[in-house]
Amino acid sequence: MGNCEGGMCSLLQNSEQWTIPMLVISAVNVLVIVCYEVFIVCRSTHVPPSRRHLFLSQVLLLGLLTGSCVGFAYGLEVTPTTCVVIRFGTGVSYVLIYSSLLVKLIFLISLNTGVYLPALYQALLLVFCIIVQIVVDVEWLTLVSSCQFSSIDHLFSIGYIIFLMLFVCLLSFKSINVKDNYREAKYIGLLLTINIPLWLLWAT
Repeated sequence: MGNCEGGMCSLLQNSEQWTIPMLVISAVNVLVIVCYEVFIVCRSTHVPPSRRHLFLSQVLLLGLLTGSCVGFAYGLEVTPTTCVVIRFGTGVSYVLIYSSLLVKLIFLISLNTGVYLPALYQALLLVFCIIVQIVVDVEWLTLVSSCQFSSIDHLFSIGYIIFLMLFVCLLSFKSINVKDNYREAKYIGLLLTINIPLWLLWAT
């Protein structure tokens, strides 16, 4: 661990007792997500094409899978490679999750007003949301050495994610009464209500 410098890597060094639990939890998450993905794909083959609205769900699952895989890097020995994976993968996994939820809510709101948002517009909005975080991560990796960063630097690097999360939360409350897709907006709002206090706890 001699290559590690900065508050974040020091934190990882001082948390070696979490190595095995982190690796186990990450492995279980990956297994569950892959099994669920196989179930969804198999089930979708028996559904008419007009009902296969799986795009955003697939992106959400990809974000969850990416986050679980990044968990392996947190559990392994701190090296320049694991530091890069943590710095880049954390932001990418979060932006996949919250961008897919954002586009989903915009779709539900537009559907509730009688406007159907075409899949192409949904895809473009999703891509633009994701590109912002990728640019932030690439710039951070370019300007700062792989392991020379603090926990504050790491928090600043996901400032855009925090903005997305708060925006999704506001949209979910705005659309809480939308009944389309089995009141999906309501459950997204409930998820964010639980998620934001956990983020605040993590940040402190």
